[in-house]
Amino acid sequence: MGVTVHTRGRLPTRVWDIDASRQLGDLVRRIVGERTFGRGRGDADQLHRPYSETYATEEAGQDTPDLQRTGLMRWSLVVKEAALYRIVVGIIGEAAEYAGRVHALRPWLGLSADDLKRLAAAVPDMVRAALIRGARSAR
Repeated sequence: MGVTVHTRGRLPTRVWDIDASRQLGDLVRRIVGERTFGRGRGDADQLHRPYSETYATEEAGQDTPDLQRTGLMRWSLVVKEAALYRIVVGIIGEAAEYAGRVHALRPWLGLSADDLKRLAAAVPDMVRAALIRGARSAR
């Protein structure tokens, strides 16, 4: 028994591609950045405790909070790698060490339950786009 398939082009062979990985990585970067730096929430969706001199001393051994370093940390949050089945989002450059100390006191560099919901809502569109790209490239 045979199967006959009629199409107007090629059938896609993949539901995910490198462009989808790049899109997902960029979305993770934006979601984590907006949650952390825009709304002041950690990776458990809880508000961060406010900056204080005590916190700054614990955090960096200095007398006042270093908001310049926090700003640098925000702009250093990047997609470090976007391969077909691996996406790495993290901090680059001199802000990486500071980010690690901040994360130890205020966990933020991870995906919260809300973040995961937002990603889950976006993935179907990324899959559809990958299917379309796959069908086009199979021609």
